[in-house]
Amino acid sequence: MLPRQFLRLDSASTEDMLTDAAAHVLAAGGATALSLRAVAAWLKVTPARVSQLVTRDQLPVVVAARFAQRWVDWIEYRRWSEGALALLPAEPEDVAGVRVWLALSELARHRADVSEILDAARDRERDVLTDLSDPDLVLATADGLRAALCGRATALSLTEAHSTLADLLELLGRVTSRAGPR
Repeated sequence: MLPRQFLRLDSASTEDMLTDAAAHVLAAGGATALSLRAVAAWLKVTPARVSQLVTRDQLPVVVAARFAQRWVDWIEYRRWSEGALALLPAEPEDVAGVRVWLALSELARHRADVSEILDAARDRERDVLTDLSDPDLVLATADGLRAALCGRATALSLTEAHSTLADLLELLGRVTSRAGPR
């Protein structure tokens, strides 16, 4: 089950309802599971009803746009208390949101329209790290840790992921202080 910060249960907008359903589908089955039929099944409506709302080609774009906004809002909200560690899930149930993000990232590899949306979200993620000496290194490390958290057989624990990123941030802090004026 996806945690509340990734859902808009109180929204009546078509895009939010489709995104909520698609997020559940993506979290459970990855990028290949996303289809009008799967979203319809989750919504308990017919695929024909869903296709009246969005085409098969539009679905990934609608979902990517809505979910990317939620994703970055979640990180930006947490950054004030957690710093760069906000790039990683805080609770075990948050890993479902990471699964959705990774599934959308997989879709972006094959779809320029989805890639554009996620690229804009990545820029906003990078903005969270503006106070660091190497934000791209931290973001790349967070990406790898996110993937490791979602491993099916030997998933990394949240504690291990947070510890690894904290170690990198500490190292960057030391490197930055040594690299400063002499």
